[in-house]
Order: sequence, then structure tokens, then C-alpha cells
Amino acid sequence: MSYTPPATDPLGWRLVISEDSHGQQKWRYLPPGPQRDEWPQDQVTRYAIGLDVGAKKQKKAKNPGEAAKNGYEFYKLLQSSDGHFATEYGGKSLDVDGVSRGEEGERKGH
Repeated sequence: MSYTPPATDPLGWRLVISEDSHGQQKWRYLPPGPQRDEWPQDQVTRYAIGLDVGAKKQKKAKNPGEAAKNGYEFYKLLQSSDGHFATEYGGKSLDVDGVSRGEEGERKGH
């Protein structure tokens, strides 16, 4: 006989973002009912728990610049309301800096 731990409904989880969170992940579970209906999941929460984030389908990149732009378009969906990227990575987010600088260079025609 094997043990299967009880599971929660992924649609009930909410990632709580506030000004004082300083990038901390604070999770809240809402059982089915009016409170869950009134507080829909955002894309950041859906991505963190492995659900579809509703990103638009992108054209296949034909060159590295288009690939970077596609990555940027998706990655910006994952920025939380307080401006950080809620991930399990505890160090400096150098990847975000590179994405930001790449987009700036593209606008300037570099």
C-alpha cells in the first residue's frame, strides 16, 4: 500500500504581493467560494504553480534579436505588481538586467 498525500486545488492559491514584502513569497489558499471568485489568480501566481499564464502565441524567431524580444515579451508577464520577479532564486537578478538592457538597445537601433 502506498501513501498519497492530500492535494490542494491549484486554482485556490494566491501569491500575496505588497509594498512591504521585499520580494518575499507569501502564499494564501482560498477554498472554493465567493472570496476565490473575487480575487482571481494573476499571471505571476499561475506561472509559479505551473498553470497556463495566457501568454499570446509568438511568431517563431528568425534571428537572435527576435528570440530575445520573444523572451522579453513572455518574461515581462512574470513581473509582480511591486516590480520584482517572484522566483526561488535568492541572488542578484542579473538576467533581468540583461533583458532590460537588450530591450533598451533594440529601441535605440543597436
